[in-house]
Order: sequence, then structure tokens, then C-alpha cells
Amino acid sequence: MALQLSKKKGSYLVFLLGIFSSLILMQNSYFQSNFSMAWDGYLFPLFFVATTSSMCGMEYYARHMHRASWHDGKLWNVHVTHHKKKSENVYFELNDILGVLNAVAVIPVMFYAFQLPPGPGSVTLLGYTIGVSIYGTAYIVVHDGVHHGRFPTGPLKNISYVKRISDAHTKHHKPSMGVPFGLFLGPQEVEAAAKGNEVAPIPLWLSRTLLFLTSLIMVDICMTKFDKD
Repeated sequence: MALQLSKKKGSYLVFLLGIFSSLILMQNSYFQSNFSMAWDGYLFPLFFVATTSSMCGMEYYARHMHRASWHDGKLWNVHVTHHKKKSENVYFELNDILGVLNAVAVIPVMFYAFQLPPGPGSVTLLGYTIGVSIYGTAYIVVHDGVHHGRFPTGPLKNISYVKRISDAHTKHHKPSMGVPFGLFLGPQEVEAAAKGNEVAPIPLWLSRTLLFLTSLIMVDICMTKFDKD
């Protein structure tokens, strides 16, 4: 299933979506500026750790979901539209809904974090949502823009590592549809497969950091609600 749409009209839609997204980000920035004014000093490094940890962890989550749910699971009937050959008039595909669902899941959580009193849990939760948003934006730019050429990305395609990512992703679109299932660590997946090795799992330090931060969110939010009661 795909939407028949000319490239020109598709470009206009992408432009309008970009304007809409920018307005949302501007509104979020307004809330964030007022929210962060009440932060204690230690919350800023905590926010940075939460943002970078979630951003890095998303690559491993996306790789797992891509393999387990999009190819070997119930979402294959949706994702298959991304692997089918399309005519020039097809601009959108059913697979795009997967990215929309991720945004629908993250944005309400981001606004919820803004409504909470500034504390370790709310700041960590906010960092999580922003890290996921940064990863998602980077994924769209590199995957849909650079690799698949669905919109212009300027000189990004000339960056050496971005080119390696695109070259690795080309292998995933061969008839076998094998590795890499991740994107930004796709070159490492291809190298491991060539040597007959298993792909490297999420680093222990990253998984433990995410576990600690998630526990911090749960404890702090529960304590905040307990204090209100």
C-alpha cells in the first residue's frame, strides 16, 4: 500500500511537515526555558546523561525492533511496503506510519515531563524524550534523506561515515534482506557478519545506565505523588 503522489507535491508536503514540526519545537523550547529556570545545578548534567544515553540506546532498540517485529513479527505486512519497488509517483508508503507512531508515543510523555516539578525523575524523563527525538530526527535525515533520497540533504552524503552507513544499508535492501538491521552501527553489523561473528550487544555500561535512570524516574515520580497525597 502506498500513496500515489508526485515528487513535487511530496516535496511540498515534507516542507509543510517541517514547518509544523518547527512550530512544535519552538513551543517546546518555550516550555523548556521556563521549566529549566527552576533547575538545581546537578540536574543539568543528569539531563545531559539521560539525553545521550537514550539517544545511544535507541540504536540498539531500533535494531532489535527492526529484526524482531518489522521483519520476523506482526509488523512485516506494514514494513514490506518499504522493501517493495516503487514507481516515481509513489512518495509515501504504509511503512511511514511506524515513524509516526513513535512520535505519537514520545510527544505526550515529553509534555508530561514538562508538567512535573523539576527533579531527578522529571529531568531524566525529559532527557529520555529529547534523546529519542534527536535519534529519530537523525534516523529520518540519514535513512530517508541521504540513503533513499526522499528529500534533499545537501552535503551530508559526502561525509565519510554517513556514506559508510548508506553503503551498509544498501545490503539490507538486497533480496535476502539481512544485516544490517540497525542504521548508525550498520557498518559494524556488516563487518561482524562478514567474519561470521554475532553482532555486538548493547554495551553493559549503557544498559546499566539506562536501568539506573529508569529506576530514578519511577522512584522520583512515585515520591512526588506520595508527597502530594
